[in-house]
Amino acid sequence: MDIVKNVDTEFLNSQDEFVMMLQRNESLINRLCYALGDHSAYCTDELFQEVCIRLWRGWNGYKGIGLETTWIYKVTLNTIRMELRRKRSRVKLVCVDNNYLDSIADEARNPAVADLYGIIDRLPWNERQLVYLYLDRLTANEIADITGKTETAVKQKIHRLMTKIKRKYENNQE
Repeated sequence: MDIVKNVDTEFLNSQDEFVMMLQRNESLINRLCYALGDHSAYCTDELFQEVCIRLWRGWNGYKGIGLETTWIYKVTLNTIRMELRRKRSRVKLVCVDNNYLDSIADEARNPAVADLYGIIDRLPWNERQLVYLYLDRLTANEIADITGKTETAVKQKIHRLMTKIKRKYENNQE
């Protein structure tokens, strides 16, 4: 009888820890789902739910090895990439919700930000991923851990991307 109580308690503690981890990182996951998805509320919600499922499935395997955010970034980016690949063959649904995620991207009020996100959205997946990790203020070392690249390669790629984005942005303003 005591064993059953201990197992239930361990499971509940694990569940509570997972919920707390999810609450701490909800905005990070939402930002990535919005930024790397199609910028719709429907897509963001769908991606967020899929990420949560994958995080839960991997929760017992994680066990605090490495940085929590590194693990979350890896799971989130891989989930988004897989889901977007699967969606290419599906019918696209469009859902417009102008009030959703105003705190993430305020494009309606700031055309310069909208132009910048437009340029970023036209980049290939691997470049967009690096830009959004950089915009989340991650260090080159953290980005290297997440992407599996060397820190030097990440620094060089980010420098080139920022130059490329700046050039495109300046050309759009002319």
